[in-house]
Amino acid sequence: MGVCKYIASETFFVGGYAWAIYFYPDGKSPEDNGNYVSLFIALASEGTDVRALFELTLMDQSGKARHKAANPRLDQNRAVF
Repeated sequence: MGVCKYIASETFFVGGYAWAIYFYPDGKSPEDNGNYVSLFIALASEGTDVRALFELTLMDQSGKARHKAANPRLDQNRAVF
């Protein structure tokens, strides 16, 4: 796909807020050089100040968990996995 290009999920609702997940298969920044994937969860509701705890797991084709981010904190407009 190329560095800095992403696939976005449909907007979904949790806790009364709209969210979306962004997946960069070749990384989000040129420094990633296509050697890393990046995954972000973003608040899609505007004009809100939200803090959330979440867990994201990347799985391989067989369904085995390969990487997990447990209990990272999400503040409005800042989400890193």
